Amino acid sequence: ELVFVTQAADGSIGNDLLTVRGIFRTGHTGHDNSLVMVPQRWLQQVMALAGRIHEIAVAVEDPLKATEYKTQLAPELPAGIAVTDWGELLPEMREAIAAFDVTRLIFVIILYFATGLGILNTIFMSVMERTREFGILMALGLKPPQVQRLVLLESFLLGMLG
Repeated sequence: ELVFVTQAADGSIGNDLLTVRGIFRTGHTGHDNSLVMVPQRWLQQVMALAGRIHEIAVAVEDPLKATEYKTQLAPELPAGIAVTDWGELLPEMREAIAAFDVTRLIFVIILYFATGLGILNTIFMSVMERTREFGILMALGLKPPQVQRLVLLESFLLGMLG
């Protein structure tokens, strides 16, 4: 048995004792833990919604496209029916996601900056340790721009392989 208690549309408390006739799995844990299938007429009676429907929820694969779906769906429904997306129902969640995106962007910028400094340090140390080698190459006839291209090529290969 299952005790069903809810607040009805008129503000009263709707309740009933139900007998479980079966258990089904949708494959979605959130739904499996909270979903109950009941006859529509019974639910309208308990919710004080005789002949009416309170809400139709639509699940989409990409929640970030909910606003796009909302704009497509709204003109198809009769006047007076409100169509809202999850961002309007949960503005705090939308703000939390935006804050998370900003935090993630800052973290990525710091990560790239630190990685860039590491690569720059490696290249700088390589150049400083090889000044004699570059001197010999220039004594053999290489021009300074050719030595620079050599260092840039080695740096590029180091970056690609590393």
